[in-house]
Amino acid sequence: MDAMPPTHETISIARPWRPHPRCSICERRIAGEPIHIEEGQDVPEPPQSWLLCEACNTAVAEQLTHTPARTPLRLRIAVGIVAAERQPAHRTHAGDDWLTDKQIERLLIATVLILFLLHGVMFIAIALTVSPTR
Repeated sequence: MDAMPPTHETISIARPWRPHPRCSICERRIAGEPIHIEEGQDVPEPPQSWLLCEACNTAVAEQLTHTPARTPLRLRIAVGIVAAERQPAHRTHAGDDWLTDKQIERLLIATVLILFLLHGVMFIAIALTVSPTR
């Protein structure tokens, strides 16, 4: 492998580059510092942890204040309720420009209609080419 030729530019990096993490609930990129929440050790399964954006953390905190249950799984239940309200219908990491549910529905309806018409045309064409035997 050839070594890169020396350049005359100097590059100074204040801190190493790291990609913006995504929120565990809404899957948006977290612009600021992510909020890390973790379950306690008294849960029956291995403890779970989440990286949250500010909005999802506020929603989880609000959900915790409304929950009358005082079980060890209280945090996991609150995160699950908030995730059910905020998570996208289809999970993709391809980018934020993916089709919405309404656009996918319209695409499926158009595809079915086109295939229905194509099937009808082919059926008529075959019926006209076959001559009855008498």
